[in-house]
Amino acid sequence: MNKVLLQASCEDCKLFVPSSKPLKNLQEVSLWKPEVVNDNKTSPRLNPNGRVKDGDNKIKLIVCHMMGGYLMEDKYTQMVPCSEVYNIVSSWSYIEYFIYFSHNFVTIPPTSWIDIAHRNHVPILGTVITEWKEGYYICEDLFKLEKTALSFADQLVWFPIATHYCFDGWLINIENPVEEANIPNLFMFLEYLKLKLEASLPASKVIWYDSLTRNGHLCWQNELNLSNLEFAQHCDAIFLNYFWDTSCLFRTHSLLKSHPVDVYVGIDVFGRGSPGGGGLNTHKAVELISQYENLHIALFAPGWIYESKNNKLDLLGNQLFWDSFTPFCQAFDSVQLPFDSFFNVGFGKRYFVKGKLVSEKEWSHISLTSPLLPSILAKSTSKNLKFSFDEAYEGGSSLELEASAASSYFTLLEHCHFATQAGLLIRLVFKPANLSPSPFSIRLSFLNRHPIEFSYRDCQSKDLTILAEERKDSDGWNLLTLNLKPLQEDFLKKIEVKLEKDSRVFFGRLTVMENKPIKDAVFLSSLQLKNFCHHQEDSSICGLLQWDASKTCSQFNVYGKMTDIYGKQTVLYITTTRQPTYTFCRLKVPPGIGSVTFEIQTLFPLATQCRSEVPDELSVFCSQKLCVVP
Repeated sequence: MNKVLLQASCEDCKLFVPSSKPLKNLQEVSLWKPEVVNDNKTSPRLNPNGRVKDGDNKIKLIVCHMMGGYLMEDKYTQMVPCSEVYNIVSSWSYIEYFIYFSHNFVTIPPTSWIDIAHRNHVPILGTVITEWKEGYYICEDLFKLEKTALSFADQLVWFPIATHYCFDGWLINIENPVEEANIPNLFMFLEYLKLKLEASLPASKVIWYDSLTRNGHLCWQNELNLSNLEFAQHCDAIFLNYFWDTSCLFRTHSLLKSHPVDVYVGIDVFGRGSPGGGGLNTHKAVELISQYENLHIALFAPGWIYESKNNKLDLLGNQLFWDSFTPFCQAFDSVQLPFDSFFNVGFGKRYFVKGKLVSEKEWSHISLTSPLLPSILAKSTSKNLKFSFDEAYEGGSSLELEASAASSYFTLLEHCHFATQAGLLIRLVFKPANLSPSPFSIRLSFLNRHPIEFSYRDCQSKDLTILAEERKDSDGWNLLTLNLKPLQEDFLKKIEVKLEKDSRVFFGRLTVMENKPIKDAVFLSSLQLKNFCHHQEDSSICGLLQWDASKTCSQFNVYGKMTDIYGKQTVLYITTTRQPTYTFCRLKVPPGIGSVTFEIQTLFPLATQCRSEVPDELSVFCSQKLCVVP
């Protein structure tokens, strides 16, 4: 694993880089409160209506994420210098719920995972787990009295854990015996927790893990039966243990006919007890489950694809793993506009801003993963589509599409369900590999009418106008704008491209928005520098930057403009964040610098007309003078 060489704190300034932390016991739960200096709320809240099913009658998929050490590089709410982290990348459209799991008492999902899950319209759950002897005593404290059981449920919902971080429910995993006399209070806790979450969160879920029996014994059933049925009935669903066989599936299916509950059959990707042995044979267990109506999947530890490769993320192998079983799973399409993707995978070897290289340092930040990335193994295109880390428009990667001299196919860039009643503005930023015009065709497919297919320089459709232009000062990146006229009672379903034979093109940004004025005001203002500290002994600075921004501003670049004692200025790219705050600890300042001006820049989600009539970026500044040591 690449070690994170991050200056995470400064004792002199009482500053630290914000990160997610578990709560390890009841005392930590009762004392929990948001950090005063480093407030690391997530963004945005889940839009429960942000997606629709693509087809029906397929099995639902819950993903339960766990990595070996829990809260590794993903615990930081800011960009860190590590070029490889585990990331789901391009399979979010198949996930119904995402669970962040660890073996700590209360696991709060890292804000980066909450962010990317919600931008893919996927609800995300934390975990409450008790285990073994210590867990027995925790359960005695919690469930011996009705009052303490209900108080704990209130803490999980109303005290700022769930509301502050905006996640959507809990997996409850009791892996220790519970006194039988306390089971009624445990049932009451589950029911009360479920009702309270439903009242405050529209897509909430409480899921019970199959480990405890009705009489309080620790005994994994690996099926739904009368020993664990009541737990499922007091929750929204049950997550079955993964040591099952086909007879367990048959008995579960039979019981569901008289006792309908949501059942997710556990599959351990590490292969412990799961038919097929997990790993790249995970699809074998999925196939068995798919044969039974109303049985669904709970996939445990898909990070196997990362950990089995010595903590390196093989994007091609990762996609092969997911594509082996997702055809059995229910898919979802995004309906929320505007849609904006830079084709980022959450890490990179370098960083680009508007096509310009601004940093040659490796980085990772799961929050910067673009939503709804396409599969790089689309069946119709085989291996001609991949993520490139050598070229990017904004971030660390782009989509690289190559057509051979022998053949070329339409390749899917986005599968969606965007309403066309108001018309759509579709903008595609691209760069030919040889920096000369490389014609390609585009196909827009709809729900209720024939596709529109055209060359990007020539469109004959009466429903569409196009404008191609080269972006100035962006190292060869071009902008293609499509203005789709209003189409009543229809939806855009696919955006595909096809290159000319023997050509190669990088795609750096895809934006889709309604072609009408934006009602919400767009602003970026009130940049403040707090807790500033200048360490002359090592020529470094610390501080907390905070600013105000409208909801339409979804990503921020942070710069430092260094001015020396002779007035010469040097601009330094510092980081990119999705939150209107940034903490820097021990940021090195070159010798002789007399002042630092911080600049926050955001990319506007594009204009409301076919031609850009407003700036596509906004900036805000604040300055800080330094005490220069001769």
